[in-house]
Amino acid sequence: MVAGGTGITPMYQALQLLIPQAPEDRVESIALLYGNKSPDDILLKEELDELAARSGGRLTVTHVVGTAADQAPIPGWDGALGWVDEAKFKAVAPPPADDVLVMVCGLPALYESFCGPRTEAHVAEGSILARLGYGEEMVAKF
Repeated sequence: MVAGGTGITPMYQALQLLIPQAPEDRVESIALLYGNKSPDDILLKEELDELAARSGGRLTVTHVVGTAADQAPIPGWDGALGWVDEAKFKAVAPPPADDVLVMVCGLPALYESFCGPRTEAHVAEGSILARLGYGEEMVAKF
């Protein structure tokens, strides 16, 4: 999952279904890469962190904050800095496969960078997901 700002809303709804309380009804693993401008802008942080803790290791949440790709350290912040980008995605996401789905939701710039416009089903040529080999059937745009 790749989310930016308020794009966390459909991701959080999906996580409520994908990380059930019964361990026998489970998705193998989910990685959420969630970007915001500052730590104060992170919506649902406590809920996401609690859901990850309750998931039995099936959910990892990477919070990324920054207003520039080379974001300077932020006092008191020990999470990732900068933008949600290809390197951060590759660090948490599984490689393309038939059983992998990448969910994307955020501002237009996030779509442009990762997969192309939300209103178009295809994965745009030259986008991060296209370069990494994720096809249209592996990407859901919200």
